[in-house]
Amino acid sequence: MKTIQNILEEIGLTKQETRCYLAVYQLKESKAGKLSKESGIATSNIYPVIDSLIKKGLMSYKIKNNVKIFVPAPINSINSLIEEKQKLLNAQKKQAKKAILSLKTSNETQTISDYRYFEGMNGIKSMWTEILNYMKNSQEKLTLKVYTTPREHYNFLLGFYNEFNRIRKKLKIPFKLIANTEDKNIIQLRKSEGAEVRTGNIKNEAEMSSIGDYYIVQTYTGKKPYGILIKDRKMADTFSQIFETLWKQAK
Repeated sequence: MKTIQNILEEIGLTKQETRCYLAVYQLKESKAGKLSKESGIATSNIYPVIDSLIKKGLMSYKIKNNVKIFVPAPINSINSLIEEKQKLLNAQKKQAKKAILSLKTSNETQTISDYRYFEGMNGIKSMWTEILNYMKNSQEKLTLKVYTTPREHYNFLLGFYNEFNRIRKKLKIPFKLIANTEDKNIIQLRKSEGAEVRTGNIKNEAEMSSIGDYYIVQTYTGKKPYGILIKDRKMADTFSQIFETLWKQAK
């Protein structure tokens, strides 16, 4: 649970202001010297701290025998500070929204290309998880097209791809796959998941795919698997056209 010190500091009081306010609140009323002693604030610093608390509405004073006696404002006065901070946050939020909208409008007039590199098994998973999120959120009619490699290259990721395709099927995203003729189990599995599958004598070590705005190239051979995710509609459409030519040639 947060302490009253934490709360006061979070709404904008300094550590010294917090100590001073809590000290005067406990004392009910106090001269500056005693307040300095109780709060642990040096005498040379106590007056600026008191002045700041008075300006914030958390302290006031009365004159007694020509000496200032400082008294705390009611604890409910803290609510006023919270409300002021909330107003400031709301104003900042509105300004931020305007700035974001301005940037968004400016960027939408430009062609957006994004090229990113993913390395290792977890990197490949992250890349395809991003594609999965794109599939979930896109309003466009999508088709996933994959020109794959022999199963031996990606066998260590088979469980992940099976789960990916389970979700893809649930999202009703069509899947066209050109697979290696020898990978009969994969062919049957993907067909059972609703994919259209054609085959060929595939020996390549790099796999290529496209869906919507994205073009994906990845390889599993070498020291570490890696992939490149390219967000570029022209490149994605170009691969899609090449894929359709290969699709016609496949069995």
